[in-house]
Amino acid sequence: MLDELDLASGAPVVVVRIGDGLVLIPEQSRFQDLCNSIANVLESHGGTPAALQASLPEARHRVFARRLPRFGCENPKKAKGWVK
Repeated sequence: MLDELDLASGAPVVVVRIGDGLVLIPEQSRFQDLCNSIANVLESHGGTPAALQASLPEARHRVFARRLPRFGCENPKKAKGWVK
């Protein structure tokens, strides 16, 4: 996996907490620029971390419905084949 990402052992990574999960991302200036851009947009629209987290369930539902329309289920957790 390190070869695929062009990383050496001990390379710095950024750790991003999203809800109860962690995302590990190789530290690169492009990623920092992206984070700053997102933060600026949220701040300019009065967004808060709490509001962003509160919007995630609905966003997940929209993505699920768009990507897997064959399930056609209002509650994606009740859809056949749903894995927690």
